[in-house]
Amino acid sequence: MNSIYTPSQPQSTSPIIKETIERLVNESTTPFERLHSDFESRGESGIQALIYRHHWVNALSSARDPQKLDRFMRFAGLSESDLDKMLSPVQMKAGASIPEWATVIGQVLAYDSSQFPAEAYLPDSDPIPFDTFYIPFLGVLRDAIGDRCKGQMDLLEPRVERLLIQAALERFSGAANTVLFSLFEQFMGGTDSAGNSEETEGDPTDIRYRQFISQITGTHLPNLLIQYPMMARIMGTVLQQAIAAFSQFIHRLAADHADIESLFEGARGMDRLTNITLDISDPHKGGEGVMILTFSNGFKLIYKPRCVKVGLAYNELCRWVNSQLSTQVKVLDILPRNEYGWIEYAPNDPCKDEAAVSRYYERAGILLGIVYLLDSTDFHAENIIASGEHPVLVDFETFLQPQLNIAKTGQAGLDTIADTVLRSALLPMVIPGGPVPNDSLSGFGSIEDGKITIILDKLVDKNTDRMRVEKMQRPHETTSNIPYIGETFKRLPAYEDDLLRGFQQCHQLFADHRDWLHSEASPLQEFRGLLIRFLFRPTQVYASILKNLLKPQYLSDATLYGIKLELMARAYLMREDAPIYWPILANERQAMLERDIPCFEFDSSSAHLILDSQDRITEYFQKSCMEYVAFKLDRMGQEDLDLQCLLIKKSIAGEFNRRSEAPAK
Repeated sequence: MNSIYTPSQPQSTSPIIKETIERLVNESTTPFERLHSDFESRGESGIQALIYRHHWVNALSSARDPQKLDRFMRFAGLSESDLDKMLSPVQMKAGASIPEWATVIGQVLAYDSSQFPAEAYLPDSDPIPFDTFYIPFLGVLRDAIGDRCKGQMDLLEPRVERLLIQAALERFSGAANTVLFSLFEQFMGGTDSAGNSEETEGDPTDIRYRQFISQITGTHLPNLLIQYPMMARIMGTVLQQAIAAFSQFIHRLAADHADIESLFEGARGMDRLTNITLDISDPHKGGEGVMILTFSNGFKLIYKPRCVKVGLAYNELCRWVNSQLSTQVKVLDILPRNEYGWIEYAPNDPCKDEAAVSRYYERAGILLGIVYLLDSTDFHAENIIASGEHPVLVDFETFLQPQLNIAKTGQAGLDTIADTVLRSALLPMVIPGGPVPNDSLSGFGSIEDGKITIILDKLVDKNTDRMRVEKMQRPHETTSNIPYIGETFKRLPAYEDDLLRGFQQCHQLFADHRDWLHSEASPLQEFRGLLIRFLFRPTQVYASILKNLLKPQYLSDATLYGIKLELMARAYLMREDAPIYWPILANERQAMLERDIPCFEFDSSSAHLILDSQDRITEYFQKSCMEYVAFKLDRMGQEDLDLQCLLIKKSIAGEFNRRSEAPAK
């Protein structure tokens, strides 16, 4: 089958488009960016600057304490003249470079939407709201990928091309939907809440909806983007990132196709990619995320756009454990590359019988022992797969998470769980700071039915005159981490003895081989010198701020948008003096402007935190994670085993399931 890609349109930048792009860059520049040498002031804000200052105080202090703004300025080294420029309009200086997101917006404005085969890409059964609005964005994306991946597109079935485009469509919709629906409601102001101005029965029409679309597309699009410059910037960023990430993925697949066939069982004859699942992980470092791939012979594979060396080290430790114990844990095949890797897919298959479930939980106990030794965290429900009688850890980036140096940072640690098996989040408990009130996020599953009710705002009668928001309730529980037979889930409490047996075997194994595990021949040496990911805050904190910033009032005003980002600064302003981790804020701010979840790195053999700028915060952690692994290994004896087993039993008994009670040793 032939690709549905066609050659890109010739690009030219008209004076009108050039003027629009320059205006968009000026209007979407946030306060801290205005201090850059590429920008100069273009007038005073006057009373507006005072209003912005008031908003900034509110962002920094829930008590609206103006001293917090003074403290913020002192920590950041800002003068009053700096603040004036940050709160005033700016313009690019002559000769300043146009950011890449603005360049691709220029391509969008020049795109001839009539050339885009919408019927080949836009979903039919469950349409995206305002889907035709995004056609020029999708067209630029499709053409750019085709141009960058000439000669490689035949690796993809047309369905995969559509899925890539539709994934970008979802992201565009996430950026613009609040604005578009708000404008649609204003446009439909002459109707009631259900859009029933004339029709009362039957299927809704789309006459007025199509009129609305015609007023925001084509020659009207530049004005809309100028009215909402931060929406334009976000959409340009999403487009820029999608072009880079999708093209890079195709290049890598083409380069590694033969090696994948050689290494992975079942890959021989995999031929073309027939299906792809995207956005199954948080976006980091340019919007990249994990993908699940399916090929024409049915072979499945995981693509991770990050270094997978930690996974290789984990595999070596598991292989050694397997050589010592009669019960074997599953080791996933990995094909590593410098900045990415290909990982064996673990299907969520059922157990054959009760004996298999018993073996599953014994293996789970062994994995708990390994995770405990490696001082790991965040192995919640989505980071473990029940693959037949094998529990499989699928996120290697939460291994080796060191303890904060509280004496230097002043940040509170997880004192009650930091040194225990509870820190991994594998055992049933209410995760501190977690988004749900029960243990349903625990890696080994809840001790009983863990369904929660999610309340969603859902658009119904999409892309018709009756389009509206309705509240929807949906029960939810992640269950791919729970073993099952047929349609019956086999939860942990009934298999407590199996879990304890596996944990005790693993713990005793480490204690018995302590000296050898400290030696140069130990598989633990494979973890030395690796770069490990570190999250400064829970992901949901960042996600909540990013979601809030999609409100029309922020997308129309870059100053307000930037000020709202400074909600993150509250955690830095608790003391009179700047904390040693103050430099993290600038890195968080930049990542959030890219719509990324901020993450940082550290060397497993170091106590320092590495920032995106390659600056380091020295002794941010109590000790290096490898030092802490050695410390924990030395502590492994009967007393420690008894304590950890007691905590396991209490967790399974439900003693840590109440949000109001923190677990204690």
